[in-house]
Amino acid sequence: MRIIALLVVSGAWANAHAFPQYRIEFLHDIDGTELRRALINDRGDFVAARPSRGGIVAFIQGQRHFVMDTSGTAGHQIVDINENGVVAGYTDDGRMFTWSVETGLVELPHPTSNFGQYEISGINDDGTVVGRWLSDDRSYGLASFTITADRQITLHNSGYWGHDINNAGRTVGSAGSVQGFYRDMGGVEQFTAPFSSSSRPTQIDNDGTMYGWGGPSPSGIGRTSILRWRSPDQVEEIFSGFNAGSFVSSGSGLIATGIAPVLNGINTLHLWSDASGLVNINDLLAEESRALNLVPVVGWDMNTSGVVTVNVREPNQSFGARSAILRPVPEPGTVLALGAGLAALLRRRRAI
Repeated sequence: MRIIALLVVSGAWANAHAFPQYRIEFLHDIDGTELRRALINDRGDFVAARPSRGGIVAFIQGQRHFVMDTSGTAGHQIVDINENGVVAGYTDDGRMFTWSVETGLVELPHPTSNFGQYEISGINDDGTVVGRWLSDDRSYGLASFTITADRQITLHNSGYWGHDINNAGRTVGSAGSVQGFYRDMGGVEQFTAPFSSSSRPTQIDNDGTMYGWGGPSPSGIGRTSILRWRSPDQVEEIFSGFNAGSFVSSGSGLIATGIAPVLNGINTLHLWSDASGLVNINDLLAEESRALNLVPVVGWDMNTSGVVTVNVREPNQSFGARSAILRPVPEPGTVLALGAGLAALLRRRRAI
């Protein structure tokens, strides 16, 4: 019995490090309104939109806050939330903003007075945002920029798009239409190692690992490659698939991406890790979530605990999507608590 109990604990923890089961949860505001397109940080704060331009709300350390009214004519995009609960976003008419419980909504200055549109792409824990200066119709990039929390603006090389920034101040993005770049805060852009005919990193973890996409893949026409740079000079294809390319990284070696089984097919969310490879999320749903008969299709965000914010839909339908959270069950902390409890029980049995 003692040996069996110990094996149960170690097996559960090993599965948690590979892929646990997941349950589907729907996010609701305090009045019961179902929230959409949530972004989440590692401590579990999230920001989400109320439907039909009903505003944007954030739940910071369990407390609900109204971030902004979106009932006007301009669309609003929330792009990121950092570990301090600071939200970053922009509007269709060129305004950029941050929000926190302490500061409320703060509009950011434009990096230049010239024509064009401005979009924030990401924010790090220091409050520095990275973004891109675009043409008026947003069809091409003019330059990338960073704005620090104390509003120091740096406009970087022309034709570059900034996509993400980590806590060390390293930025990744696109240089022109085919090549990716990285840049240390205050440094000059340097190209990342190329892959196939085009490749660019779009996300960077705090350990410096970069993820992005490229294509067409050597695997065949119509497939998009998901790439990883462990260093700027080394790139590897971690997987490829039809319609792959819209993906999120947990910051701890886990990726979620939508992949279609055939060319022009409907995406289904897949998880990937070095340990387990690529797994269809439908094969990981817990029994009660499987009974909902909903398919996760697009990942919006993911934290280091493996919680994923997603869109779900009914099978064989490309419309009527709802937003949800995929939560590991049991979560790693629960597994550790279970292990500690069983270990204590075994110690008591030995003492007896």
